[in-house]
Amino acid sequence: MPDPLRYTYLDTSALMRKADASASTMVARVQKMQPVLQSIFADETRVFACSELTILEFHSNITTNYRSQALPDCDYKWWLGARADLFQRIGDGQIQVLQTPPKAAEHVMSLVTLATREHGRALHAMDAMHVVIAARWAYDIGARVEILTSDTDFDAALSVTSFNDRVTFANLDVLASTGEGYDKRNQNV
Repeated sequence: MPDPLRYTYLDTSALMRKADASASTMVARVQKMQPVLQSIFADETRVFACSELTILEFHSNITTNYRSQALPDCDYKWWLGARADLFQRIGDGQIQVLQTPPKAAEHVMSLVTLATREHGRALHAMDAMHVVIAARWAYDIGARVEILTSDTDFDAALSVTSFNDRVTFANLDVLASTGEGYDKRNQNV
């Protein structure tokens, strides 16, 4: 019996770590993530999606890195390659692009407010928007969706809602045991 499909929503940070892994020199954190990323993107049981927001943030971030004097490996060739990789995967149907659902702004404001008022946690609006889009996808397909990220604050959204039956998150720092980002929390246990 074939493996069941795994639905994976790509947060901007996951795509950025994939792009960082294509730079001529990688920081240690990304070196640890690279085999995990390769395995995830080679997994034929995964169905990938991102949102228009993801694409906009990704473009902005790689363009910022390209402009940065502090990141010489993020040159024009790297910038073109990072864009081409994403757009090729979208064009080939390997990554679906999800639309922003109706009333998303209201849901985002509610999540941000709940995270703060009920849990004292920070949740940025754009991260909440990713959660809303992933939750809508989960609802539409009737299956669990995993948000792949290297951000540290997605658990705030999942702690304030009943998404856990439909939306989970996988943090690349934890999967790769980088000891950085979200994985730092595991160092204190």
